[in-house]
Amino acid sequence: MRFFFLLLLLLPLSLKQASKPAPRYNNVRDFGAKPNDGIDDRAAIQRAIDAPGPTLIAEKGYEVSLNHALRTPEGGTGIALVLPSDETVTLKGSVRLMKGQVGASSVIFGNTKPVRNVRLIGPGVATPGTIDGNRRGTTGQTILACLWNATNCRFENIRAVDGTYFGLGFRSTGSPAQLTRPGYGRNQIIRCTVDNVAYIGVQLQYQHLGASVTDCRISRCGDNGIDIEGNNPQGEGIGRNYQILRNQIERTLNGIFFESVGNGTCTGNVIRQPTTHALVLNRINSGAFGVKFTGNKLYGAPGKTAILVNNNSGRMQVEANRFDTWANGIAVNGTGLELTIGPNDFYRLGRYAVYPSRHTNALIRSTIAPQRIHDARNARTGFPRLLPPTTNPRNAPDRVYEVKVQPTGTTNVERDPGGARTAAAGSAAESFVRTTARTARNPNWGSHAVFYNGRTLVYIPTGTVLTGDYLEAGDTYLLIAGMPEPGVYWLQDSKKANGDFTKAIPEGTVKIYYPQWMTD
Repeated sequence: MRFFFLLLLLLPLSLKQASKPAPRYNNVRDFGAKPNDGIDDRAAIQRAIDAPGPTLIAEKGYEVSLNHALRTPEGGTGIALVLPSDETVTLKGSVRLMKGQVGASSVIFGNTKPVRNVRLIGPGVATPGTIDGNRRGTTGQTILACLWNATNCRFENIRAVDGTYFGLGFRSTGSPAQLTRPGYGRNQIIRCTVDNVAYIGVQLQYQHLGASVTDCRISRCGDNGIDIEGNNPQGEGIGRNYQILRNQIERTLNGIFFESVGNGTCTGNVIRQPTTHALVLNRINSGAFGVKFTGNKLYGAPGKTAILVNNNSGRMQVEANRFDTWANGIAVNGTGLELTIGPNDFYRLGRYAVYPSRHTNALIRSTIAPQRIHDARNARTGFPRLLPPTTNPRNAPDRVYEVKVQPTGTTNVERDPGGARTAAAGSAAESFVRTTARTARNPNWGSHAVFYNGRTLVYIPTGTVLTGDYLEAGDTYLLIAGMPEPGVYWLQDSKKANGDFTKAIPEGTVKIYYPQWMTD
């Protein structure tokens, strides 16, 4: 009897829970959209998006035009569908750009002002929602889906195809203060497919709080498969903390392109048949640095180079990757600074595992671990090899500087003069360090020193050291004689002190090998 009474008490609650309605979707059909009728569905779909609650695009065959009265935050003219903050669009079917549309840096799914918490999602990997740019039937440049100045937004299980510009992206625009306070980022592109676009597959630009591209398939792009830009128009490297994980990239110009970006992780990616390179680190005003490239598989073609460190970039880790069918594994064009090249596997390597460019100080303060080259050396050509001779060409005998090469079974160069820890004024290393590591631009770079215009400058991001303090330099201590800009100190070597006047800083004590400042 007691059990029966308890059951009666619980019954109303259970009935209430069972009758609780499922989350309501704004089905675009209820707002006047009709698939496969050749009529523009833009206004009807936008009404569904603007109504309270999530939006459902269930069927295939919807077509939309561009509204050229609307502009993107970057100034592009023409948006088909505007996504507001806190909106979720479930795309089970497809949306296609109508024939005859003319893009002007336009976008199919986009926004007009900063947004947060937007979701554009398909039902699953096997049944992704499709955005079709109708590349054959349209002209100009139209992005398939992009959000500007976005925070905590996500594209997931979306198939973006046949675009006249790039496929999917998160971009930012505005002044440095706008971009970094509070900053944009924490955006995700997950399990998406991008195929047959005229320009870039996936682009992340100026994501100050970081962003990620995970488990995507990207193919047939006219430019880079995944393009990461960290350098804003003011020349400040503000993009950082990117996660590029387990993506499949095939038949693009370059597989992954890091430009003026700090601290990125590339792991588990498979890159096949890029036209030029699998990975590029590039610099415009500030160099790309702090990228960890580990556990990737790179399949190329004879005559190509897998990884290019271009135009003075550095602080990169390359380890546990598979290089298959390349002329060169890792090449440096300009100056590569502080590269850590751990063990990698090379198959069908045509020439060199590591190839510094043909000039003085092409590779500086770097470490090359034993590389596993799985090909027998050709007796006639002498290839494959670990490194080219540093005396080739003859007018650049110091092709590498402070590079430690651990012994391997192949002929290599072991060059570790030690001593100097600063770069001579005007050298490529000085240019790289001074522009990239300027504390106002990249506060997460850490402490370092550079010889510039007859002075040794020490960069300390925290700015806790004061003029008149001393820093350790080799076996002596040097007076900080001035502070030309916040976080930057120059040392006066004529005033030394006996005794420990070292100033502690959070990153550790800055150490400089004083006797060889003027050498490079």
